[in-house]
Amino acid sequence: MTIIDHTHTGDVDFSDETVIVSGTIKGNVTVCKGTLLDLRGAIEGDLVVRMGAAAWVRGRVSGNAVNTGGTLNISGTVSGDVVFEMGLVAYFEGASVNGRLMPPSQLN
Repeated sequence: MTIIDHTHTGDVDFSDETVIVSGTIKGNVTVCKGTLLDLRGAIEGDLVVRMGAAAWVRGRVSGNAVNTGGTLNISGTVSGDVVFEMGLVAYFEGASVNGRLMPPSQLN
């Protein structure tokens, strides 16, 4: 298990079994196959959930959240769009998406 409780600057690819982020990541985050991301803090960038991965957004994503075949649970805030290519996107009480829910064919 990896715990990030500080501010990290730069893009990150997570491939650990479980990752808890209670701090801030200033960059884009990719969650790879076999990984669970529990976001309690913030991502100041985009979140990408790959096939076979899972992410729980309890905190805030300031960019887009893109699901390419994993599981994306949202009970926090996504400031951008939620883009789904495949997989599962679930919204729970308290979820806030300021952008659109859209398939990738609608991206500019």
